[in-house]
Amino acid sequence: MSDRASFGEMLTFGFRTLFWRPVHSVILIAVASAAMIGYYTWAQSPGGIAWMTDYMNASSGLGVGELGPYLSMVAVSASVGVVVMSIYYCGVYRLMVRDDAKPWLPFQIGADEFRFFGLSLLLLVLTIGLMLAFILISAIIGGVTGLLVGSAGSGGNGAAHVAGMAAGVMGVVLGLIMLIPLFYILGRFAVNYPLSIKERRFTLSGWKLSKGQGWSLLGAHLLIYIVVLVVQILLTGDMMMASMQMGVSGQAVVSEEYIAMLVNPLGDLLYIGAPIQVILGVLMFGPTAAIAAKAARSTVSGAETRQD
Repeated sequence: MSDRASFGEMLTFGFRTLFWRPVHSVILIAVASAAMIGYYTWAQSPGGIAWMTDYMNASSGLGVGELGPYLSMVAVSASVGVVVMSIYYCGVYRLMVRDDAKPWLPFQIGADEFRFFGLSLLLLVLTIGLMLAFILISAIIGGVTGLLVGSAGSGGNGAAHVAGMAAGVMGVVLGLIMLIPLFYILGRFAVNYPLSIKERRFTLSGWKLSKGQGWSLLGAHLLIYIVVLVVQILLTGDMMMASMQMGVSGQAVVSEEYIAMLVNPLGDLLYIGAPIQVILGVLMFGPTAAIAAKAARSTVSGAETRQD
């Protein structure tokens, strides 16, 4: 059996998992949906609305240099978010790649979650390092391009203006182009998540296992993200539009209507949208899980063959 997951397997692995393990999947979706509905129910309470209002006001304060309130709010939300993300991601990955996954205990806190947290810290450092490197490269190339364009001009303010525009355009174009290798590298690194859960140990072998499959991995993620984005627009389009309008207008005062959207972006579709969003999460994790599951099964099969 080949140890390489095909593009089709990456693309459909999450969807096929729902049918491969129907009992596991139904229980996981039900538990995660109940937790999501519980959160949004709390968020719409007076306490939840007050917290969200304070958070948005602290965010607006960044425009006038008030950093302290924002950092204190982010520290709380980020801490809770990391814990929730670790529990949720590990639960979904266990469903996909671990043969002895317990159907009645989809989410827990244990060694998997701590390994996930460690890998997330490494991924954060890698992401920051790559972004800084790409920004530096873009700035250098954009600056050189601006100098060349300026020197080729007739001189004066006109040439300087053209050079500045050329440097800006080149910087933006290069920044967009460099998102491709960034996502390629991060996608291959992310294989370590399901692989660590499959093997029950901290490992960075995901990069090696995904060799030759990076572009298929990137393409599968891209197609799934497009589907997810379309569904999210259908579910939370009003909130997205309101956020865009606020960003464009530079509005500093947060309205009560906008807060109401933030505390429940799904609106009347909450009970339908919650399980849909959980299913979308399963689909998104499919490409990396497919590589980890296929490679691990191939390794076990090969070991059994050698013993025979």
